[in-house]
Amino acid sequence: MDLNEAIHILNVNNYLLNERIINVGLSNSKYNKEDYVDIIMDMLIKSYEGVGGLIGIDKNELMKSDVFWKLARYNDEIVACMIYKFKLYGRKILCGGTNQTDIGKKLMYNIMREDYEQREQRLCFTEVSGAPKHLFEKMGMPKIPLNVAVKILKDLGKEIEKPGTSDPGFSYIRQIGGKSFEKTMFGFYPSYYED
Repeated sequence: MDLNEAIHILNVNNYLLNERIINVGLSNSKYNKEDYVDIIMDMLIKSYEGVGGLIGIDKNELMKSDVFWKLARYNDEIVACMIYKFKLYGRKILCGGTNQTDIGKKLMYNIMREDYEQREQRLCFTEVSGAPKHLFEKMGMPKIPLNVAVKILKDLGKEIEKPGTSDPGFSYIRQIGGKSFEKTMFGFYPSYYED
């Protein structure tokens, strides 16, 4: 196989040369949040401005010790991020964003795909709507049934207002930052929530 053929195979499979995923905020990470927080906050604000704004996440939340980030770097520029918080039994995806470029969107998809593939090892779960919901559905991330999501949310100190209408049996409406949003929970959950 020659170099051009190898590069083609990597590109077809969504791998980019000059790409690196870095973990920030984990105890074994060599990267510091302080070095990236302004870039990440700006990226998140811009990513959420078309869907009602970034609600419930600010610099203080990003800097907490139980919050860590996955950052996608391409040609020495941060182009995508995913923010996680250790909760209950695993890691909950809080939010994510891109620099609004095609490369940023592609690398965000790669992070989401890795979370899907590693959900049982990392005990990863999230609540989403809109474009992230469609992406998780497209890649086959399991939806968490409404009755289980209600129990998980209760353990997180949150309640639903009522079941949602966009995805019967899965979606729900709950308050986030004083506003009502329809969400669907995806990912891993322990079997004891089924009882």
